[in-house]
Amino acid sequence: MTCGRSPWHAEPVNELEHKLKQRLAELAPVLVAFSGGVDSTWLARAARHAPGGDGMLAVTVDLPMMPRREVEDARELAEHLDLPYEQVDMEGLLQLPAFTVHPPGRCYYCKRAIFERLNTVARERGLATVVEGSTCDDRPEDRPGLRALRELHVLSPLEETGFTKQDVREASRRHGLPTADKPASPCLATRVPFGEAVTPGRLRRIEAAETAVRECGFRELRVRDEWPTARVEIELPADEVQARRALCAQIEARLRALGYREVKFDARGVRSGRYADQARDGEDGHEPDPD
Repeated sequence: MTCGRSPWHAEPVNELEHKLKQRLAELAPVLVAFSGGVDSTWLARAARHAPGGDGMLAVTVDLPMMPRREVEDARELAEHLDLPYEQVDMEGLLQLPAFTVHPPGRCYYCKRAIFERLNTVARERGLATVVEGSTCDDRPEDRPGLRALRELHVLSPLEETGFTKQDVREASRRHGLPTADKPASPCLATRVPFGEAVTPGRLRRIEAAETAVRECGFRELRVRDEWPTARVEIELPADEVQARRALCAQIEARLRALGYREVKFDARGVRSGRYADQARDGEDGHEPDPD
């Protein structure tokens, strides 16, 4: 299997779909870790329509670092797609040292706890395999949680059959899935610097801050909670100085109303894995604000 596509040779998405259908039939019945994001939604839809799909189960883990709107969206999406569905709660997750101490390896410990729970659910329901939505674009060095998946024998059929993020979005569009163009939405704990505790109150503050920025018209965004500073990552209009200043002033007023004393804007826009990059490279994370 060749992972990834190039302009010179790309396996047609319909062929990838056929391979995925075959692989899911081999694994059936499966439990799909279902967040309602682009990848897990396509995987759940494919599992539902593969041979043996009547026995599949989509499970959303209701996590304290998952925005409330995402939990509700996942439930509604499962209903829309006619997926057998369950939701399990893991509110106690924040009591783990991975969140109270919050080391750079937090993602590994978090994923391990989540998928241990999903493995238990699968055994209780008589399901053969737990599967999740990683693709060929998800590199282990960028996602330490992938190691936990391998240790727990959780499988990644999209990666196995050669799907990239681009392929998943294309397949989703072909089948009319509402998530085809949905922006990535990493867990809220990624907005907290390593070494600082991840608490329920802090997560709800981050969620409120990102909702406030989203209401200003942005889809791709992050608000890093460097309390009492909010560091906002958005793509600002490059050539419209007045519009940029007006947007920044509007966002700053909204975030100060939530209690932040200072609001900074990252001129580079959204940076996935910001704190993980800083931990590897020794950056201090202080970029200049836009004019």
